[in-house]
Amino acid sequence: RNSFFYTIKQRLLMTVGNISWTSFQFFIAIAIVGPSTIVGFGPSFQFREQTTFRQRYPVFSFLSPRFFYSRVERKCISRLLYRHDDEDDDGDDESDINIGDEDWRDFRAKLVMQKNDNANFSKKLDASAFLDEEEDMDGFGALFSQMDTGSKSVLVGKDVTDEQNSAIPEINPSRWAYETNGIVEQGAMILGGVEQEFGFSLQQQYYHKATVLVVEHDEAHFTKGIILNRPSDRFITDDLNEGVRWRVWFGGDVQNIDSDEPDIICLHSLKTNEAIKSSVEIMKDIKWTTFEVAKKLVNLGFAKPSDFCLFAGYVGWGPGELDTEILRNAWYMVATDSNTLLKELARQNRVADPREAGLDMWELLMKMIGRADIARRSVGTFDDLMVKEWAREHLSQSKMNDTARPVNNGVNSSDFRKKCAPGTLLRGSSTRRSPFLLSNQKFHKSLILIISDDEDSTIGVMLNHPAAKGLQMEVKETRTGKNIVLAAPIRVGGVIDGLESPLWLHCSPRLREAQIGRPIGGCWEHIWQCTYEEAADALADDLVKLEEFLVVNGISIWPKGEIETEENSGNMLESSSFEIVPASCIERVWNSLLKQEVLTEKNIQQNIDCGIEAWSAGGVDSLENRENMFAIDYIGMGHEEGDDSFVFNTDTKVAKLSDDALRVWVSACLLGITNQGNALND
Repeated sequence: RNSFFYTIKQRLLMTVGNISWTSFQFFIAIAIVGPSTIVGFGPSFQFREQTTFRQRYPVFSFLSPRFFYSRVERKCISRLLYRHDDEDDDGDDESDINIGDEDWRDFRAKLVMQKNDNANFSKKLDASAFLDEEEDMDGFGALFSQMDTGSKSVLVGKDVTDEQNSAIPEINPSRWAYETNGIVEQGAMILGGVEQEFGFSLQQQYYHKATVLVVEHDEAHFTKGIILNRPSDRFITDDLNEGVRWRVWFGGDVQNIDSDEPDIICLHSLKTNEAIKSSVEIMKDIKWTTFEVAKKLVNLGFAKPSDFCLFAGYVGWGPGELDTEILRNAWYMVATDSNTLLKELARQNRVADPREAGLDMWELLMKMIGRADIARRSVGTFDDLMVKEWAREHLSQSKMNDTARPVNNGVNSSDFRKKCAPGTLLRGSSTRRSPFLLSNQKFHKSLILIISDDEDSTIGVMLNHPAAKGLQMEVKETRTGKNIVLAAPIRVGGVIDGLESPLWLHCSPRLREAQIGRPIGGCWEHIWQCTYEEAADALADDLVKLEEFLVVNGISIWPKGEIETEENSGNMLESSSFEIVPASCIERVWNSLLKQEVLTEKNIQQNIDCGIEAWSAGGVDSLENRENMFAIDYIGMGHEEGDDSFVFNTDTKVAKLSDDALRVWVSACLLGITNQGNALND
């Protein structure tokens, strides 16, 4: 009874309930709680007897679904919402619904607050709450100059006694934001979810806790957005204005700054006629234009480079794709005021370190929509650490080239590729920063046997990843004549099914003497390959046990030249991502691999440990002994110096994070367990 809708309804009933033989026309427009649904109803009524509105026209009750779910064009309704009709002004208090110069989102937010009486919303929704009325908010540069340089910014993990309690920024009481029940519209915010079954820890880490601004939305065709919370240290030059450099942020993975034709969107809040005419309005006080237009506005003196915020790349969804992802809890749909976004962009541009990956902006908006508990529980998780490492790799100038250091005893990249002949055993790089942290985690601390090499590609098989199923075979013992059933783990050699049948490998002196199979690459003392029939005969003659074979299915391919596959980069073998295992170490490696079993949820860590043991046996120097070789200090934004062996601003070693990423990959890809990251957090 105290709701906004009920009040309007009662006033209307009191006004028209006792009118007799009077023609009366009126229009009502209400912004529904749903983010893009502004509905209107404009009937004409003629009352011929003393009656009430509800008695005479019950179908048009304010609670009628027909009223609430009618849709009209926003432009038409907006004109009616903003119209002031003096002749119908009866002196009644209409301040509750007169929005004047406010953003229509401000008006809708006010209705939401009055309806829900939610403490998360502010009671101050004036669009000028951030700036004095006399101030002309002209571009982002104006916001930068207004920020208090002495104010303390809340950053995750900095100067806090309790990280999870202090990491969530405090809400400015003049800001508002609320969830919109999954409805998408231009100007809406899409916040990356943390409750979905499978996140973005192993690939596309930039989507984790992303705050995406929808700049275009056509439900039948395409939705385009830009990520707002991935600031960078990267700059692009200006071919029109001499000496000018533009800082550009990561806006998405489609046509980003590393592409041949980057798509650059320039956000601004300029109010000059020249800027308005050459821009597209996204929401009140926020517009976008092209990089070419921004350069011309600066060249003509209508703007400064600091008035723009540049984003290279975008994210996009086809028809129905975003809705499906929202249903999987991958995103939260949010409406917020433009000043919240402007202030956050200005703050990030001024004080944010790109290696923080803009997580605090996401946390602020989550708190504003009433999901502070969810945000607090997700601080410092495995996914957080992974997106920080992604930001360091792609957005920060503080990136160290540790992974590119040669570790193959001075062998350069081209010579190393030539040495990858069939029969060569490789192991994943032992550099402090694994080259396989952010992608291709399966190769981290892996062991690869090269089985083929030609002018087009190099083909190998991984040896250290047992699958969740084993190979059963029935053989007849020569000595007893009995049939016995044996089982051994099948190892995942790669994601490409390029073998007609599983590959049988052995490193047994007895089988070599019996000449069971043939040596790969022609080296007698290295690893041998045999057929299923040869292995069955050796087992029947009791020359060997089944556990002494490695049975591999699937291959990994590294193309040469410009040819690349989706899974493997063609230059991976030239970038010191692998090391050659000395021949003297092969037997120790093999014996450690034989300890692995058919993969289960219970023995996953045991299998990984055995694989790492085998990997360690393949190197002259262990990873621990190599730590002193990489004493690297750097100067970063807001930090004097640090050790890049840790994830930025945390106490987590990158080496441990890489091992954790390997475990998550094994769990997800070999066992189908998608919540292993949560287990690591626990």
